[in-house]
Amino acid sequence: MARTPNRFGGGSRTNEYGLFFEQTTDLNEALRDAGFDIINKYDVYYNNKFIGRSINKRAFSDVFLSANGINYLDYNSKRWDPDEAFINELTQTVY
Repeated sequence: MARTPNRFGGGSRTNEYGLFFEQTTDLNEALRDAGFDIINKYDVYYNNKFIGRSINKRAFSDVFLSANGINYLDYNSKRWDPDEAFINELTQTVY
């Protein structure tokens, strides 16, 4: 049975495209372009109202987890280092 090519992405180039995306995008830049203000490196404001934090890699553990009394080792044996994360303080949701 012949394989049908994947027209929707993924496959052998997923890592290549994903790496390119990670290297050329920045969450803070996208937030600024959308009208948000970034204060003190992590704090995100909209219309002068604090709405959350934009955090990258290592800062996730220090700025978010530790500050909220969360020890990642209680949940996982590996340190959590997302490329970027947005913590919405209004809805208490992490993206």
